[in-house]
Amino acid sequence: GTYTVTYNVSDDFENEATAIRTVNVIEEPIYTCGATLVDFRDDEEYATVQIGSQCWMKENLRYTGNGCLFNAWNNNLPYNACRIHHAGEGNNQREFDQWTETQVLYQWGAAMNGSSTEGSQGLCPYGWYIATDNDWKELEKHAGMTQSQADATGWRGTNQGTQLKAASPLWEGTDQRGFKALPAGYRNGGSHLHYVGGTGRWWSSSPSDYNAWKRTINSIDTNIYRDTIEQFNGRSVRCLLGQ
Repeated sequence: GTYTVTYNVSDDFENEATAIRTVNVIEEPIYTCGATLVDFRDDEEYATVQIGSQCWMKENLRYTGNGCLFNAWNNNLPYNACRIHHAGEGNNQREFDQWTETQVLYQWGAAMNGSSTEGSQGLCPYGWYIATDNDWKELEKHAGMTQSQADATGWRGTNQGTQLKAASPLWEGTDQRGFKALPAGYRNGGSHLHYVGGTGRWWSSSPSDYNAWKRTINSIDTNIYRDTIEQFNGRSVRCLLGQ
């Protein structure tokens, strides 16, 4: 409904002022997965996809409005830096034929926006959150991994990586699940950009001591790598719609 709020203020010298504000409270619309998501903070648009019971962004997060672009990239807490790049940049780059979006690689603290709680919103839009290690496992199981394969570390599964990669002869993907994983590369502890066009690496919001769980998909591999890595590294981020 519509509400009127009246502010009456005064100071020690008996100066007084009144202000009236009208507040309209509306029901938040239900988001339909598959529709374009507009991030009201910077007007960036993201495609989304329903995969099993999960609603994923089918693009990597590109939000930098928390100031992470201007933070120093270093190997000490709070690991709150991020950097932008495009196709063809960085060391060991490889040409890629379906690259259009700007890519942002985040240190873990920047992606989490200062939180250390698994499943936090982090820098994701309102109503969305950074996928947890278990969320990634659910995605992988939907693509055909067994529970024991999903729980393992290192290279796991069979062709789940191929199913998640964007369709491209150079990326060797089929995009069978509509996830459209892109080879945005990665940054190491010194912020150096590597293997753009050849690998995609994503943070989860699940910490592990001073590390965090992540996923790796390579152009030449059909399966998916699961391990932890130091939080000062730079990785991509995917967001999930909250339940």
